[in-house]
Amino acid sequence: MSLDDSESILIREDGPSNPSLSCPIATIPLELLADILEICYSRLSGKNKFHFPLRVSLVSKSWRDLLQSTSALWTTIRASSVRTDGLREYLDRAESQSLDVTLDVKHSHGEPRITALLSILISKIHQWRQLNIYADEGPVLGMIAPRLLNAPAHRLETLHVLVLGDDRHLGQPWMFHMDAPRLTRVHISKSPLCYRTSNIFHGLSTLRLECLSSDGVPHLTLTDLRAIAESSPQLRELAVQLPLLKEGTGNAASSTVRLPALRSLELSSCPSLLDGSIRADDFWAFSAPSLERLSLQLPWHAWRTFIMSLMLKRFQRCFAHVVAIKLKNIPFMANIPRSRQAPSNAPRAMCELFISAFPSLQRLECFDTDPTALVKTLTAHLLGDKESWPHLACVTTNKGDWSDLVTLARLRAQHKRPLRVIHLPAVQGLSRRARELLEELEQHTNVEYYSPEDDDGGRMDLYR
Repeated sequence: MSLDDSESILIREDGPSNPSLSCPIATIPLELLADILEICYSRLSGKNKFHFPLRVSLVSKSWRDLLQSTSALWTTIRASSVRTDGLREYLDRAESQSLDVTLDVKHSHGEPRITALLSILISKIHQWRQLNIYADEGPVLGMIAPRLLNAPAHRLETLHVLVLGDDRHLGQPWMFHMDAPRLTRVHISKSPLCYRTSNIFHGLSTLRLECLSSDGVPHLTLTDLRAIAESSPQLRELAVQLPLLKEGTGNAASSTVRLPALRSLELSSCPSLLDGSIRADDFWAFSAPSLERLSLQLPWHAWRTFIMSLMLKRFQRCFAHVVAIKLKNIPFMANIPRSRQAPSNAPRAMCELFISAFPSLQRLECFDTDPTALVKTLTAHLLGDKESWPHLACVTTNKGDWSDLVTLARLRAQHKRPLRVIHLPAVQGLSRRARELLEELEQHTNVEYYSPEDDDGGRMDLYR
């Protein structure tokens, strides 16, 4: 819901100029009105939440008085080093509520401004529930990290640290050390942090590490990840970019990181890496016997390596319990080089290996990934009385040939293994042939449509 949508619920603009006379909501008791405002507030995005109380306060004096006395509507803080006017007053209106703080800092604003902003925010650090740090250059973290050293962030549950600027200006690694016993979710992107000395990686349930192979950012080593896993035995969701490196060698690691509680794993690769940087050892590095959800976003050479690794016996049962797969930009039709293990019909062989590696699959999601070869292989299995992926119930795709989906859905229904639902993007101006295919598809399964804007780009929902 947008901020304008929320306001339209509360204010009718087609009546007289005085809202208190024209709007029926003016007759509602203030306690109930406060509840309505809190519901609208809860459905907004973070940016709109910050502006909501300021804009709705303009309705009338009684509304302004109500908003200023409703502390739950002032808990989303978006602070910039550009200006700090009114920030203290905003924080005071939140009273003792837990705060979701977003800190947007640019190096060009200068250290005095950044320090002044931090001083205001840190005065309420004991109320922080979520902290998002967006910096344009790595040296900005050198101004922030020392101010947070052993800071009593006792309510902090989620930490995002993202450097959005040029890799050439990331600076030296910094230690993030906070007194945050409730911290369970961390997202680090292109941020020069020291993994060994930072205590923010202890006791986590969700961890996302991105762009850690960029120039100027310390590579994530196997030792680093193993230390994180040992200090976070209940880690359930992990997103990491490959490769994992051995210290001092630059070679992929062959040892394993034990993740006994892991349920969701997202693997991608740094776009700047050269072909061949990712080896089969990187995929073997994770020992996650409870894994249920796998997300892959890999270039063709890394995808080829992943498929080739499925031929090895020690890797064939790693994904036996995976029930959901999300694929982003996966080149299913990429060639696998011929070898003693790889047959000449590479695309079909690739699909066979992929299908056999996930015997418990229930949900398949393909974004910017053409699943045609995979769908045709599943269809060929059914025609040959071979039942692959017997528990498959949901398919999501935004590419591929719908006629192949129709054939698969029809055969699954005939074999008493129907697909429960197929998710397709909502597209305007379909051709007559496309509409006919959709009508036929709806005869064999439920078809649900989603807006392309709702696609998360293939990312597992680690922060739901």
